[in-house]
Amino acid sequence: METELNFYLRKIDNAYLRCTPGELESTLRAIVHDALAEYGPEDLRRAAILNEQGGYYRHIRKLPEAEAAFLEAIEIQKSAGGDKDPDYATSLNNLAGLYRLSHEYGKSEKYFLKAAKIYKATLSEGHYLYTSSLNNLALLYQDMAFYEKAASLHLEAAEILRKKEDPESQVGYATSISNLAAAFMKMEKYKEAEKLLNGALNIYRAIVGKEHTLYAAALNNLGSVYFETGDLFSSNKAYTAAYEICKRKFGPSHPETVKAGENLLKLKKIMG
Repeated sequence: METELNFYLRKIDNAYLRCTPGELESTLRAIVHDALAEYGPEDLRRAAILNEQGGYYRHIRKLPEAEAAFLEAIEIQKSAGGDKDPDYATSLNNLAGLYRLSHEYGKSEKYFLKAAKIYKATLSEGHYLYTSSLNNLALLYQDMAFYEKAASLHLEAAEILRKKEDPESQVGYATSISNLAAAFMKMEKYKEAEKLLNGALNIYRAIVGKEHTLYAAALNNLGSVYFETGDLFSSNKAYTAAYEICKRKFGPSHPETVKAGENLLKLKKIMG
């Protein structure tokens, strides 16, 4: 008898919750191995497992392995006639995020745009997958130094999510304005950025708590605002808190922890 997909997805979720960073990769590899051995090469359930695998490899920056998983998932979904389906769009979005990390910006933009178009056509402009795709595309444009373009997309996503009262949408709104603040920082609009980041932190604190990585990211950005405006005491406080959260949640060698640590070290050198 074939095992239901949700059985494997629950096992993957439990692994993230219960495993230490050192245990997680081997545990996930075993779960994925069992699932892929059961689901054939044209099975859409296989695509779902491959997306989980690709997401983990992308998270730990094993980019070639992540790309292989995402591309196989896309081919399965396309062969099944699902190239207008939201699940297919999610696979495209996953691949686009990978190419953003590897600085292949042309590929990344292509797949983000295609995913957003499918989400808009098949779901609605108010759906969280569509607003997430807008934010993802905007983050890519920030990487490409197209800050006005990025700010416009972050603002569009924020305006959609601001009107929705459920917790998931409110967290999405906080993420949108936090990302918008990052674009404003690049445009040297520091007062606007500070206001947005404090608003995002208030929402994160109320809904996901002060140990969440989203809270840490917003704190790190707020530390940068204070650094650029010369408030080194406040910058040190924000950078230190962000670094400690990242270290606890990701471990000391993760890129997000390293980035937060570098910001803190740069500040400490200036402060003496």
